[in-house]
Amino acid sequence: MTTIYCRFLARNVGRIAPGNFPRLFSHTVLPVSSATAFRLSPFIPGGNLKSAVFLPTRSFSSSKREEEQKQHHRQEEHGQQGKQKKTFFEQYEHWLNEYPLLTKAISSAFIVAMGDVFAQLAIEHNDKFNWQRLLNMGIMGGIIIGPTLHVWYGVLNRVFVSQTTAGAVTRMAADQAVFAPLFIPVIFGYIFAVEGRLGDLEQHLRNNWWDTTLTNWTLWIPAQFITFRFIPANFQVIFVNIVALAWNTYVSWKGHIDHKPTADSEHK
Repeated sequence: MTTIYCRFLARNVGRIAPGNFPRLFSHTVLPVSSATAFRLSPFIPGGNLKSAVFLPTRSFSSSKREEEQKQHHRQEEHGQQGKQKKTFFEQYEHWLNEYPLLTKAISSAFIVAMGDVFAQLAIEHNDKFNWQRLLNMGIMGGIIIGPTLHVWYGVLNRVFVSQTTAGAVTRMAADQAVFAPLFIPVIFGYIFAVEGRLGDLEQHLRNNWWDTTLTNWTLWIPAQFITFRFIPANFQVIFVNIVALAWNTYVSWKGHIDHKPTADSEHK
């Protein structure tokens, strides 16, 4: 005899009225025989066994287990997807940990290039945008500024390991007293070299090195104190490059200030 499921309260079979059966029918699932199910037919609306939900015991339990397993699997997949989703900041931190030099170089290239864009559009107001200059500045950020700062800050953090205010002041002093005055000529040297103006470099440094250094100290002494005191080592180059957006705009403008008369004469 095939065992099937019938949703019904067995203990109330003898006492329920036909009108109450549909309500009770949904409360309990009990195994009954085919003959018992037939005897219950008067309580089913229309006396039609097909209107009741009779399911084979094995099929019902198997289907329920399969549905639970599928639901559990979907929940696991959803949880894994949630873990895999990262904010840009988290993804960037991952890149810094896995590819520190490359990540800092690309970031520097982008920020230095943006500084040149601001210099050309907001300060110089050139009639024609110089795309070659933008490319040169981006390359300088990627192959000179980013890698150099990566190595330099690594040295500072290894030599001056203290994370106190005194340690931050020491790193800042070393950076601004030793590194910055020497690195400014390197930046101008690159700009003049790629633009074929090396013959003008010495005179440009005589005219502009000191006030460029003073401007550097005005901006970078407070910025570097914040960098060395509060910014984690992995993010120091990036924080510096964000501040450097203003600095690179200034440097790009300063590096081409003596070149403007030549550009104007070419337009004529």
